[in-house]
Amino acid sequence: MQTLTLNKTDLTISRIGLGGLPFGGHYGQVGRFECVRTVHAAVEGGITFFDTSPSYGGGIAEEILVEALGSEIDKVVIATKIGAGIDSAGHFWSLNNRANTLRQVEQSLMRLHREQVDIYFIPGDDPTTPIGETVTTMEELRSRGRIRFIGYCTSNGDLLREAMKHGRIDVVQAPYNMLCRQIESQLLPFCRAANIPIIACEPLCRGLLTGKLHRNSSFDFDDMRVEDRRFRGEQFRRNIESVNRLRTLAEQEGLSLVQLAIGWALQNPAVSAVICGARSKLQIRQSIIASAVALTPEQVMAIDQIVGTDVLQQAE
Repeated sequence: MQTLTLNKTDLTISRIGLGGLPFGGHYGQVGRFECVRTVHAAVEGGITFFDTSPSYGGGIAEEILVEALGSEIDKVVIATKIGAGIDSAGHFWSLNNRANTLRQVEQSLMRLHREQVDIYFIPGDDPTTPIGETVTTMEELRSRGRIRFIGYCTSNGDLLREAMKHGRIDVVQAPYNMLCRQIESQLLPFCRAANIPIIACEPLCRGLLTGKLHRNSSFDFDDMRVEDRRFRGEQFRRNIESVNRLRTLAEQEGLSLVQLAIGWALQNPAVSAVICGARSKLQIRQSIIASAVALTPEQVMAIDQIVGTDVLQQAE
């Protein structure tokens, strides 16, 4: 497993991180024992970076990390976030005001059995709270030793610029994959110029790039993809067509679709690491294997020819 030290920090992380979103049941229910086995498989494969949130199962994902890592928990890098989520209508919400930020970091620290969070992320935009209030609160937590580095989950370069007026943003997390590339237009160039590391999430586009879905796939009522427009109607049909062509390309190159997708995300020099969610030890092992793939310029060009430029507009 490749590792690197994130720019502007002293954190050395594996280039594949394990994301805790599936542990909260957001892609369907997963047994706690299987979640623990997934964390164990991640550690065995060299993963030293874990991304979680109190919103993933109401703190369950954070608790699972503690259970699975045991005494090793202080030897890995853990990122968590201010609580956020998706409402019954499928709309993202966040509550990033000072009171909630202070309360949630203390609750996360209690669940994680830690005195300090390595990276604490602001989860997107809260229209009810000025970003200055959030960042100022995060800087206060940094000065008190409760967090080490401040992260921002955003695909919006303008929001990032505004946040940076009020404090130091050390790392950015944003969705990035072969079918969702809108950060290439503004966010990636800005972060590269500002020397801010980007950690890409959703490298498999919420399962689309595993190749296991088809145009007639359906999802359980508690699966967050039910409300995701990329998994409905005409857009879903187009995505499946692109995935089928990408799978053919992968097979021609002697790769799995997962290897192609993760290799593609990691080949971008602006991407420091990718966060891979997993519901089983098999899934995280597949991601670990994929991290060793080095795509050629010709393969990257072939991917661009398949997905076209419309993917730049696909929203999360």
